[in-house]
Amino acid sequence: MVAYDVLSWDKSVPHHSVWGKRGVLRRVPGLEIEGLSGAAAYYDAQVELAERLCVEISLAARSAGATILTHASVAGLDVRDGVVAGVEINDEHTGERHSASTSLVFNAAGPWADRVLSGLEVEPRLIGGTKGSHFVVDSFPGAPSDALYYEARSDGRAMMVLPWRGQYTIGSTDERFDGNLDDPAPSTGEVDYILRETNLVLPRAGLAKKDLLWGYTGVRPLPDVPEGDVGDITRRHTLHDHAPEIRGLVSLVGGKLTTFRQVGEEAARLALEKLGTRKRRSATRRLRLPGAGFLDFGRFVEDFVQGSGLDEPVARRVAGIYGSRARLVAERVAADPAAREVIDEENSLTVAEISFVIEEEFAGSLTDILARRTMVGIGPTVPDGVVDRIA
Repeated sequence: MVAYDVLSWDKSVPHHSVWGKRGVLRRVPGLEIEGLSGAAAYYDAQVELAERLCVEISLAARSAGATILTHASVAGLDVRDGVVAGVEINDEHTGERHSASTSLVFNAAGPWADRVLSGLEVEPRLIGGTKGSHFVVDSFPGAPSDALYYEARSDGRAMMVLPWRGQYTIGSTDERFDGNLDDPAPSTGEVDYILRETNLVLPRAGLAKKDLLWGYTGVRPLPDVPEGDVGDITRRHTLHDHAPEIRGLVSLVGGKLTTFRQVGEEAARLALEKLGTRKRRSATRRLRLPGAGFLDFGRFVEDFVQGSGLDEPVARRVAGIYGSRARLVAERVAADPAAREVIDEENSLTVAEISFVIEEEFAGSLTDILARRTMVGIGPTVPDGVVDRIA
């Protein structure tokens, strides 16, 4: 904890504190008492919706001149005499194929990185992914009010119980994965492991399979390490240069959400170097994402509720999802009163918001709208009639 504070000396949140057994139980009364000696408390940030963060980054890139293609896949790389010349791209909606000429390609396909390289004479497999799952549950007896980090009793793996959007996420797991990357799913063993360990640290929880509402399963794009403990595989990232075999091709191995900005900065620096372009100082350390046009979020929300012209539930919802860009949704309602129509009463979802994410946020499918833009698809319920109306 001391090292953590030293390494983040200029952070905006308090330093750590240490609690004895009594102090811990006052704050987390549901903890298992046997063997408990104390705990440390520290502060961190939480990304509630990784999907929305990805959208914001894409919007920022577009404003900087990037072309964003969603529902598009790499059909192959055009390599001539050991040099990258372009990329073949499939439009997954129309089935059409397009070509893009380029002298530099960054393969940042995560666990699919080796698939992008298929057919090329490159190094052996780069990615040896591990699967992680965690589940969403309603509040339960003994649930902590803050995030709880602990180590699994069976194998010492880092585990968490996280308050999340009025519910809790519990997990996660870490096991080798060689299955279908397009359709990973939690195994029975993962379900049993997460339930067992959560109930051990919070014995009043009594969680069972019936309590699992839904969950996330993903594959970490870690370097290929065929043997040994998966916990020993490095979580650091590398930018793997395929030169001299293939010049102009770089693959990202590893990388995670918490370091995405740093990875992007390193990639941009390498790109400038390879293109023989003058180095420039990165602006991303201080660059605000498009929806972050405020200094005090709480004040922004209250001002928006009062001045947006939207019904209060709608105004609070769009402010929470789109930040300062919620004003663009309000402008649509002002321009077309019919856009005020509420399609989903439970989530205060309007026609204006649906048209907004289609026209302004690259939404190209029903799943995009429900689960990657408006986020109503990851709530407790989505009535069938609402899905039909959105479609």
